[in-house]
This record gives sequence, C-alpha cells and structure tokens, in this order.
Amino acid sequence: MDDGELTTTDVASFLNDNGWRYLEALALLRGLLQDYADSDEGKGVVYSVYSRGHKQRGKSEFKDAWQIKEKVLAKREDGDDRFGIQDVSDIIGITVVCNYRAQTSDVEKFLRAHEARGTLTFEARTKNEKGYVARHLDVELADPRYAGVRCEVQIKSVLHDAWTTWAHDLTYKPQGSLPDAIHVVMRYASKQLTDIDRLTNSFKKEITELWKRERQRRHACSLSLVQDVSDSLLATVERPDEYRTLVHDLMRNPVYRAGDCADAIESIRAFSGSYDGVTGWALTVLAARRERDDLDQLALDYINRWVMAPTTAESKVWSLSLKATALYIFNDLPAAIDASESALRSAQALDDESVAGCKANVAALLAEFGRGEKRARQLMEEVARFRGGEGKLLQHELDTLGLIKIVFGKKREIEAGKRLCQKALERDPTNKSAKAYCELHIVLADEKLDSRSR
Repeated sequence: MDDGELTTTDVASFLNDNGWRYLEALALLRGLLQDYADSDEGKGVVYSVYSRGHKQRGKSEFKDAWQIKEKVLAKREDGDDRFGIQDVSDIIGITVVCNYRAQTSDVEKFLRAHEARGTLTFEARTKNEKGYVARHLDVELADPRYAGVRCEVQIKSVLHDAWTTWAHDLTYKPQGSLPDAIHVVMRYASKQLTDIDRLTNSFKKEITELWKRERQRRHACSLSLVQDVSDSLLATVERPDEYRTLVHDLMRNPVYRAGDCADAIESIRAFSGSYDGVTGWALTVLAARRERDDLDQLALDYINRWVMAPTTAESKVWSLSLKATALYIFNDLPAAIDASESALRSAQALDDESVAGCKANVAALLAEFGRGEKRARQLMEEVARFRGGEGKLLQHELDTLGLIKIVFGKKREIEAGKRLCQKALERDPTNKSAKAYCELHIVLADEKLDSRSR
C-alpha cells in the first residue's frame, strides 16, 4: 500500500476539523493529573506533569502530521486495513514524572479509581526499549463530546525522564540508522538507570521508615511528657480545668501540625505566667507535634532559663530531665545524653529512687543513640539491683533493659530483649506512653532479626 492512500494533508485536515476536541480533552486530563500532583496524596509522588506542547516550549500539542501518517500506514501494512487517524493513541500526550520508579503504580492506581467511577477508560502497557522505560496508558474520557479521542499518558521516573530528554530524538526515533554498537550502549545505559532507580527506591523506603519511626518516637515522647508531668502538675496548679483544656488542645488540635500555632503559644504563656518550666514543657509538647522544627529552639530557651534558675536539687533534676527529653525529641541525642548525665549527678543529693530513675533515663538515651553499650548495661544492672531483681523493674525500666539487648545484642539477645519489651507492654497496656515505646522497640527488634535472617 503506497503513501498516496493517506497524505499529511489528510492528517492536517483531520486535525483542523477535530483538533478542538483533542485540545479540550487534553486540558481536562492534564488538569485532573495536576490536581492529583498538588494533592496531599500525590505531592510526594509526582515531580511534574507536562504535555507535548509544554515540553516543546509552546509548539503544537499534536504529534507531527508525518508521524501520524506513518503510524497509520504501518498499522495497515500489518493487516489492520480499517485503522484510521482517529485510532492513533498518541496524537496528544501527557507525561507524568514520578520521584521514584515504584511510584508510577500510584499514578496508575489513581487513574484506575477514576475508571471505576466511569469518568475515563484506558489500556496500559510498559515500554522498555533502547534505554527508554515508561508506563504508557492510552486514555479516553467517558464524556461523549470526546468519544474516540485518545491521549497517551506516559508515567516514568525522574531518571528516565531525564534520559528521554537527552536521548529520545537521537535513539528512540532516529532520523537514520544507528550502528549496533550504539544499541548495545543504550541497553547497558538502560540497565544502569534501572539499577539506580531500584537503589533510589530502596533508599526512599529506608528513609520513609526512619521518618515513620521518628514520628512515632516524638509521639511517644509527647505522651510521656503529658503523662509524667500532668500527674505532678495537676496537683499543684491553681486552675486545673484550664490546665486540662490546654493539654487537650496541645495534643489534639490538628492545626498545630503544620499551621499557625500563635494562639497556642499565647495560651501557654497566659497559663504558665513567669514559670519557665511549665512554658518550656508545654512548648516542647507543641513542638513535638510540628512537622517543622520552628518551635524547637523556643522551647529549649524556656527550659534553659529553668535549668539556670533552680532553687532546689529536685528542681535541678526536673529541669535537666526535661531538657534531656526535649533534646531527644528534637533529635539531638548527644546533647540529650549530656543533660541526662547532669540530671543524674544532681540526683545524688536526693533519694535513691531519684537516682535510679535518672540512671534508667541515661541508659535509655544511650541505647536510643546506639552508643555507650558498657555504661548503658552497667546502669541498668544497678537499677535492677536497687529494685531487687530484673522482675521488679518498673514498666519503662523493663522496656529500657529490653531495648539495650535489642540495640547492642546479637540474635539471641535481641530475641530476649524483644520478650522483655513484650513483658513490659503486658504490665500495663493502658499506659499510652509505655505502650508507644514498647511497640516501637518490638518493631525495631523484628527489623533487626529480619535483617540478620537474610
């Protein structure tokens, strides 16, 4: 079948008559994908969304007429005599670039959800040739105004999009034949990109898990601050109802995670007055809930004022212990350990119970930091002797002992540490703070055991 049966003029005429439908469909579909990219669900998935015209800096959104003609003729030569211009699936196109290759399935899942709602249909395939790797979807909107209008949506990673930008016109659709050596290099480069994609996805998974653990750790600390301090404060404050309202607001108000918290800060200052300890404590609770670290230093400033102006040894221990907890929440573990050691030294002027509590705090921070194994073990041995044996350790002390075994031990000791954390959890599953810590440490044990079994 010769080219005379279909010309570029025929294609141009088709686009002149139907182009408006293609452009409207393109705008609707691109808007849908951009809305997803801007949403909470998609903003961590999608790096960018662009169309052919956007990529070519304002040129036509349509595939070149000669390319459309060649595609139609090729299909007809393959035996599909009824294949027409309207059957070409990439007359218009959109590219969705994901941060990581594994996230391409998230975009496809989003479109599947719209397909289930009846707003569009699509067929999907993976394209992997000559260094180019992407997921291609032939999408058609359900609106009858755009019946027969197809848009090719390419979903790819940042790495493969960069590769396409550099090499697409040279290798994917060359203007002439290329030597075999070039194709060998392209296949090798493609494998390298795929390996890097997998590696970056592995990094992402590890980092995401670390962030998740960090959020859980901050939450556990917040619960500990509220639980441990509330019991003592509630008995001394002059306005207990106002105090309960303040604590509830600090822990539950969703605005404080990322939004404006000026009102909360004013409420804290109004309640605590000139008492820097309560202000520092409340600001630490608030800062622990923030997605940013914008309140960390403010909380530490108030705590440091309290540290510098104690009137009793008990006040000194309290202020330094709060400072250690705040620094732990703010992920400055070396400084947290220093503050906790200072609290332990100050506790020597108090009773043995205070000393034991401070020893357990130092041991817990050393284990969380993964350093100072010998001292952490020694401190918990001393606490256990003071209590009268391992079985008489307090709930959080038993969990700390388990954590030390998990962090510093080998397989059998990790398993023993996990059992101790489970036993600590069983002591009082209603204790929210202890429960959060125990569950965090049990998961850590499982991860370490899993990594050793690979």
